[in-house]
Amino acid sequence: MREVERSFLGLASIHEAAARIRTFGVDGLRVSVSPALAISLIPRALELFRAARPGVHVAIATADSATICKAIASGASDLGLSAAVALPQEVDSELIHTQSAVCVVPTSHRLARKRSVKPADLAGECFISMPSYDIARHAIDRLFLPEIRKLEIETTQASTICVMVARGLGVSVINPLLLKELSLPGVTAIAFKPEIHFRCYVIRARQRPAQALAADFVSAARSAIEEP
Repeated sequence: MREVERSFLGLASIHEAAARIRTFGVDGLRVSVSPALAISLIPRALELFRAARPGVHVAIATADSATICKAIASGASDLGLSAAVALPQEVDSELIHTQSAVCVVPTSHRLARKRSVKPADLAGECFISMPSYDIARHAIDRLFLPEIRKLEIETTQASTICVMVARGLGVSVINPLLLKELSLPGVTAIAFKPEIHFRCYVIRARQRPAQALAADFVSAARSAIEEP
């Protein structure tokens, strides 16, 4: 089944490549990214990349970690930026960033003035969570055993979580990179203890020549991360 799936992905990538070459020529870059990184990191990285490589066609697709790895392994994407490496046996990966999670609460919340928040501080709070299959959620949930939160809202997008918190619908624990880009009013970020780490991996294909465009995009992503 896996081999058949890989074959279909490969055929699709051939059709896509042919169409892209007809439209844009040979130069082009296909990047698959995790949804949170697509909002928090990719816009600035793309801005830096296009300054160095003007006119290059770039296609950004968002997907979960497993889909990103499959796309890279099959050749459907040239480069991946992912919060996790779901299929380490099929791709090469490099960790380029790690950052500690923050707790986000409405600015009027009772915890908004605290310097740090621990799980016990969120007892009885409505907690907005990522889906059960999300890797970061697993790490967060382990810290709340036995369960003391109210898991009443679940969504697939971390950006949606931030908007919901701003609306006073609950609290959450998220990747601080999101807040750097969104700058939402009505949301206060507080250090969360014990630390939970959000990571960013570069995903590359194995046994395939390195692409100069991909290397330049990774360099742009590193620069975007390092900016204050």
